[in-house]
Amino acid sequence: MLREAFYWLHKATTRAGWFQAFHLVLFSMCRLLPVPLAIERIRIVALRSKESDTMKVMKDARNALELIRDSDRRRFQRIRRNVGWIVFGAWKNFGFYSPFARVCGLRSRPRPDDEQVAAVFFACLLVHESTHGLLERKRFSYTSKNRIRLERICLAEEQRFLSRFPKEKPAVQKLLRKKSTTTDPGIASFHSAQ
Repeated sequence: MLREAFYWLHKATTRAGWFQAFHLVLFSMCRLLPVPLAIERIRIVALRSKESDTMKVMKDARNALELIRDSDRRRFQRIRRNVGWIVFGAWKNFGFYSPFARVCGLRSRPRPDDEQVAAVFFACLLVHESTHGLLERKRFSYTSKNRIRLERICLAEEQRFLSRFPKEKPAVQKLLRKKSTTTDPGIASFHSAQ
């Protein structure tokens, strides 16, 4: 009880809390728009894209969700519980998770040319971000003190999922290394050790 009170106090008084509240308002307004694609109550939206790019991104998201559903039911249930929206856009990072609106934001670039590699890559990102959702649901707040620990947990889960696809692993691993070095050099060492 006391831990939960501290959790919500931290969420209400930090800049991240206000940022997530903004996401909640923004994506609540998105509910008024027609949803191009929904898979098992997970809405998929692409922001500011050309029509051809939007269709590719939607196909990648559908393939990634189907891949997770067919290969790992437990992780798929985690995604269903923790992600309500998958939003593709020109984000700074490859992905983010906002717990208030249950939004998983993914950057639509880089997109691998091979369909199967693209599906595994986006599936790994979804597994990573849904693990953030699980940790948020268990009240592990994302702070500067525990950021690296939480990222390592999410990266380990991402790697465990990736180990199910040995054929695609080298290509996806290369993209994930690129992701970790562009977002946080401190976490890049985890990918290089894999």
